Amino acid sequence: MGQFLFDRDAESPAYVLQFRSGRKIYSLSSNPNALAGKRGHVKLDEFALHEDQRLLYHVAKPVTTWGGQLSIISTHRGHGSLFNQLIRDIKERGNPMGWSFHSVSLEQAVEQGLVEKINKKRDGALGRKFGFDIKDLEAPHPELRKVWLERVRAECLDEAQWLQEYCCTPAEDSAAFVTFEMLSACEDPQLTLMSIDELEAYALAHPQAVFYAGVDVARKHDLCVIDVGEKLGDVVWSRLRLELRDRSFSEIEADLFRLLKLRQLKRACLDATGLGLQLAERAERRFGWKVEPVTFTAAAKEEMAFGLRADFQDRRLRERISAE
Repeated sequence: MGQFLFDRDAESPAYVLQFRSGRKIYSLSSNPNALAGKRGHVKLDEFALHEDQRLLYHVAKPVTTWGGQLSIISTHRGHGSLFNQLIRDIKERGNPMGWSFHSVSLEQAVEQGLVEKINKKRDGALGRKFGFDIKDLEAPHPELRKVWLERVRAECLDEAQWLQEYCCTPAEDSAAFVTFEMLSACEDPQLTLMSIDELEAYALAHPQAVFYAGVDVARKHDLCVIDVGEKLGDVVWSRLRLELRDRSFSEIEADLFRLLKLRQLKRACLDATGLGLQLAERAERRFGWKVEPVTFTAAAKEEMAFGLRADFQDRRLRERISAE
């Protein structure tokens, strides 16, 4: 049927192979917009390399609504990639999305005949390179497999490259749960944090503002932190952060209650674990529905951590630039 180029103005080039039955195969660019409006099976190759994995997934999944299958193929590209998050969901959280998971390391591929296929493709040149004169190019050759694997590993720059590119293991140099790139993407050099007095004045001047607060309680060794953000659209902008050390509970309570009195403060989540229980109970008794005590169980911390990372990934937070 030939080939044709489409969506030239949208910079979404694609080639289409059309069969006599009317079915088509589209070879699309990595622009997620190129998928919009289509339906069928979708294969996303080297998914973790895409600059916006979440957007690509958001657009690709609805394409399969009418019975198509979504296939994602990739190396990990670090612990922080969405691809690795999906794999962790499969391995550690009961596979809630119901993926069919397949992983093939280089060593597994060698066991399945990869070296022999390469040697046959090169008409025995691979074997001769390592000193083996192999007559039957299709027969398994354990010694050639061993030396070839050793050579591939020796040619890696470091262990991280070997693990990620050949062993289906995310590289440790990208092991941060929230990466520097995710943090820096949410920084705003023009943003300045306020004091309580300044926030009260800001609230008076902006009666329609919507604030949310979080409180982590500590007394001696760690900071007690009260954080307030303003939600504008779907983005939360940091407005106030109190870092209190060696303060009495009455002092912490006084600062917290000043903030809870603000009509624009719609919700405050308070650490109700250990030392924070009494403060959370007193705040809830006085301010009612506005206060939500949170007990830091392992499940609760995991839910908060992944929710926070998703907000950083989707750039739904704005923070000030650190003075350091």
